[in-house]
Amino acid sequence: MSSLLQIKNLKTHFETSQGPVKAVDDVSFSIQRDGRLGIVGESGSGKSITALSILRLIASPGKIVGGEILFHSQDTVVDLLKISEPDMRKIRGKKIAMVFQEAMTSFNPVFTIGDQILEVVELHQGLKGQAAWKKVIESLTLVKISDPERVARGYPHELSGGMRQRAMIAMALSCQPDLLIADEPTTALDVTIQAQVLDLLKELQQKMGMALILITHDLGIIAETVDEVLVMKSGKIVESGSVLDIFQKPKHPYTQSLLKSLPVWTV
Repeated sequence: MSSLLQIKNLKTHFETSQGPVKAVDDVSFSIQRDGRLGIVGESGSGKSITALSILRLIASPGKIVGGEILFHSQDTVVDLLKISEPDMRKIRGKKIAMVFQEAMTSFNPVFTIGDQILEVVELHQGLKGQAAWKKVIESLTLVKISDPERVARGYPHELSGGMRQRAMIAMALSCQPDLLIADEPTTALDVTIQAQVLDLLKELQQKMGMALILITHDLGIIAETVDEVLVMKSGKIVESGSVLDIFQKPKHPYTQSLLKSLPVWTV
């Protein structure tokens, strides 16, 4: 199976008055076309900055200062760090999509859910009018939202947290991307809704044949959702391997401490 995305020696720094902070420090990894990769680590370990670097969404004072991000699109290989911003916009949202941590802050509160998904469909698929609106409804139906017409005409604040997250996933998948990056997709959701969202992501990943990068601090979520794991600390990958290897034979002391922090349930 060929790689879809290859990250080579990625470095993303933030300039401060005390010098550069190496948020992502010489990170390398790859993901297969239908792979499920988890990135785990504590807050500030560089997980989200790695994802934002892939999409070239690093805001000042941050800057990608080195490395390659090789994206295999059909028969061509593109270094996402070398293409123009207009060309990057054609990939961002269409070929590579992202589900952000908190859907309430990701959606614009003054536009309906449907209008915001519609904008993505019109931009990346060239659909207009009824054909575009039909795609919006299909996307909401895909993520198992009942009464998608009503939800599409509603505003973000009118939906529950779990429903907003489903709508965010619908928007990300509306253009059938090759890669979905989910950054802490179950943040602020209760345990039951968390499980539903994770099951939905796994089901859609298999159904659509896309690759999935799941970013989380929760090893329990990693165990249930992905096949391969990267453990990050202080901007570096300190350990990588299969889920089985990481959980049964962790080698790095940091990985071992993360596993020891998991709750032990007794009856």
